[in-house]
Amino acid sequence: RVYGLGTVEARIVSKIGFEVGGALSELMVDSGDHVTSGQALAHLQRDAQQARASRAEAAIAAAVANVAKAEANVEKATAVLAQRKADDARQQELASRSAISRQAAEEAKRDVEVAAAELTVAQTDVAVIKSQEADATAALAYETAVLDQHVLEAPFDAVVVERHAEAGAVVRAGD
Repeated sequence: RVYGLGTVEARIVSKIGFEVGGALSELMVDSGDHVTSGQALAHLQRDAQQARASRAEAAIAAAVANVAKAEANVEKATAVLAQRKADDARQQELASRSAISRQAAEEAKRDVEVAAAELTVAQTDVAVIKSQEADATAALAYETAVLDQHVLEAPFDAVVVERHAEAGAVVRAGD
């Protein structure tokens, strides 16, 4: 028999914590538990962050609908421009034969320029709304990443040595 006094210590001690703060809603492990890499150890309350992620999803859906609407406006503006060009050609032909006044021919030409400007505005609206869609997609990615930070996972296979908080406690980032 061998007797001795001493302590047993971990070879590697890793203090882990949440990347965001919040109230602990659930703790799945306790001191002495064996955990595997990627295992969920604790959850923060996720309701507010889930709502932000849902809002970002809704913004994407709205942007997609707005893109479709803007593209329809481009089609409409293209059709109006084609109609105005046809009217202008007809008016210019009549003006060259002095069948209508010069003012009517000039108004037809002006209508073509206005329709062309409206087409440009509609095309620009599509570009703006597509950039808003990209922004909404990025916002969703951000909100989802923050939502994922509401779960504390084991970074590697280990034994839980100590737990510093209980369910219901409010923790800060890093706790």
